Amino acid sequence: MGLIFFQRKTPIFNGCFSLQGFVSEIRTLYGITRQWYKASLGGLLTYRLIALLDRPANQSFGMVAFLVEEANTGRLVVYGLTKGPTPLVLPESMAPADFIRVNCRNVEAQRITFATPPEEHCAGWLGTDFLDACQQLGIPEPLIPAQVHSFPNAGEPQRMDGVFWIEAPAPLYARLESWLHHAAASTFQKRCRKSAKLMAWCLPLHLETETALWYTAENPEAQERELQWRLQLRKHAEPGLTKRALTTQFKTIIRQFIPGAFT
Repeated sequence: MGLIFFQRKTPIFNGCFSLQGFVSEIRTLYGITRQWYKASLGGLLTYRLIALLDRPANQSFGMVAFLVEEANTGRLVVYGLTKGPTPLVLPESMAPADFIRVNCRNVEAQRITFATPPEEHCAGWLGTDFLDACQQLGIPEPLIPAQVHSFPNAGEPQRMDGVFWIEAPAPLYARLESWLHHAAASTFQKRCRKSAKLMAWCLPLHLETETALWYTAENPEAQERELQWRLQLRKHAEPGLTKRALTTQFKTIIRQFIPGAFT
């Protein structure tokens, strides 16, 4: 550990006391000491991953926000939201530990830390049941990073509930959409309802997922209900959307996978 040397620019005592010089020197000394502290003890100023929000399900594959503890302040901050890092604000009657137990997957035991704030990142999650369903349905498995963290099952520690990792949103969403596209191809070719439902555990509001759920509905009545539900979901974002227009969108998607369909 090196020593700190600094040069005094304004004398504190030079025949008379200079308050301005004294304040300036204190500020200089504080700045140098703070820089040294960060360089020497930077390992203590870490950001510790505490939990994955919204308790991602075993049968899901997606992106979620995560909770971080700032080691230098003890403050809990949510990362992975579109509006940026957000301090966790809870009712006075709720302790952070209770919130995490009810609403999150606690990953504190993994001892994952960041040297800098993990801004513009979110968590990827792949549940074990989702992976099993891919194998059973003959759908390609999702492509995930080589380095991931396992989340053990609470009742059977030797069994995993899933795996997770931290990644920038753009490449993570590309992973989800790539898998969804492969799943859509299989779903439309086989007209498989189970595959369509699995797609809904990845990107439920994606147009390919909506199309798959409509296309694999059990009968015309069920298709009509699915269509009405999708129109209801879009009524604020697309107020002028009609049933006919949405049906045309669905058929266009299907023709991308099955040329000549509906002719």
